[in-house]
Amino acid sequence: MSIITGFRYPGYAVTGIEIQAELARIAAENAIENQMAKSVTIIHGDIRTIALSDIGPAFDLIISNPPYKKAGTGRLNPDTQKAIARHELKLTIEQLFCRAEKLLVPNGRIVVIFPSERVFDLYCAMAATSISPEWLRFVHPIESKDAKRVIVSGVKNIKSSCRVLPPLHLYDSMNRPTKMYNSLFNP
Repeated sequence: MSIITGFRYPGYAVTGIEIQAELARIAAENAIENQMAKSVTIIHGDIRTIALSDIGPAFDLIISNPPYKKAGTGRLNPDTQKAIARHELKLTIEQLFCRAEKLLVPNGRIVVIFPSERVFDLYCAMAATSISPEWLRFVHPIESKDAKRVIVSGVKNIKSSCRVLPPLHLYDSMNRPTKMYNSLFNP
């Protein structure tokens, strides 16, 4: 995600925090291979314990694709790397928002993609912090299917009503990427 963000927003400093050593190494190599090592920094660390002194100034924006299955639910992947990425084994959504509250500047934002069936969990996690939902957008694989994901933006220290943005449809009826989906990858 750090590489795509760095590509999409050239000129901004991007810091990726990855708890798994192998994935942090791969991400750092990708930054180098994509000539983004000056703008994209990858830190091998645990967001639950990382301090601002370890990473620099507070963030204006945090983007996260956190583990999305509650611990103890669903089939746990036997591959430890995939299990940690998918299940809340090392990071819960509540922990993510608590840490974001500490790592964001005042009025900073956090954007999270999560299963649409867990939108209530997102709101509860935000409610326990000074982060308020700013907008949400449901993501549908195709127009005729129910949303599978939701993207939520929260803002620190600002109370506002939450806007619901138009849905994002990834593919058309012919299984081709939509213009809206393709536009996400252009700077």
